[in-house]
Amino acid sequence: MAAGLVAAGGALASTRREDSLPLCGSGSDDLGIRIRLPRADGGKQSFGIYLLSGYVWIMLVNVFFPHLLAAIWLKQYVPGLGTALVLNLPVCSAFLFVVLKEDYVSPWLLLITGCIFAGGALILIPRLFKLGERVEEKFRN
Repeated sequence: MAAGLVAAGGALASTRREDSLPLCGSGSDDLGIRIRLPRADGGKQSFGIYLLSGYVWIMLVNVFFPHLLAAIWLKQYVPGLGTALVLNLPVCSAFLFVVLKEDYVSPWLLLITGCIFAGGALILIPRLFKLGERVEEKFRN
């Protein structure tokens, strides 16, 4: 059976070929790594795959903004930079490459979904910082 890889969003690896996409290899060998994509309502072009791909897209953007940009600007290590470069960059890039190559998502709809996720993240960031400050105050006293 094919080796497994946990995809972003917690989708588990699949050993059944019809439920997974090749991440490397030709797909005809048993040595290729395969990822299982969630099927919300049928696989390709489904709502679920766009949600997962939008999340992965924003995680890929997060490698560059703020982590890499902050490290370059400050000329020092920034917390999260190692994880972003070693884990997020290759896994998210490979995932998006596969879903685009195999036509699981349309490039334009993926861009729109990613922008929606980015907008949501930008709205949530100030609220999360305020929540963190309140939690810190509560435990400081």
